[in-house]
Order: sequence, then structure tokens, then C-alpha cells
Amino acid sequence: MKVNLSYSVELDEVLGSCAALYARAKQKFEQDYNVLTAAAPPEFTLPKLQGAIGNLTSLHQALGDMANKLEEIQGIMMGYRQVLTQQAAPTPPSETPPVEEDE
Repeated sequence: MKVNLSYSVELDEVLGSCAALYARAKQKFEQDYNVLTAAAPPEFTLPKLQGAIGNLTSLHQALGDMANKLEEIQGIMMGYRQVLTQQAAPTPPSETPPVEEDE
């Protein structure tokens, strides 16, 4: 079971946090990939058919997990870029309503 967690970081810590998220996801993916391919590669033979299907299913899940993590990191970085762009844009002058003069 997975749950969503959210936490705040300072603006100048966003890229470092993204790098740490990426490093953890990459390490987990590489570990899973190595277990599924190097240690027990699928054998495409009739007697090993069920095992190969299971192995490919597990590999597909590992790839999906990594793709989801990359999408999450990409979303964070796009939001970060948007904040930086908004901060760099000059603030438009506020419109003040015209002053009515009494006669």
C-alpha cells in the first residue's frame, strides 16, 4: 500500500531535494532491474514460460515505478521553474480607481 506524503522545503533546497529523490529512485530501480535480469533472467522456453511471464511482469512493474517517480520529479521541477519565472517577472502596477472630485 502506498500513501502520499507532502512536505515543504525552502526554495533554494528544491533542486537538491529533486536530486536526492532521483538518486533513491535510480538506486531502487537498478537494484530491482539487476535482480530481475542479471540474477534470474527470463528464459524464453516452453518449460520456463510461466516463470518468464512472471519475470517480465515484475520488470514491467519496476519500469512503471521508475516512470512514476520520474514524472513526480519532473512535476516538482516544472513547478519550481514556474515559481522562478513568476519571481523574475516585474510586478504590474496596481490599478487605483479614479478619484471622484466633489463639486
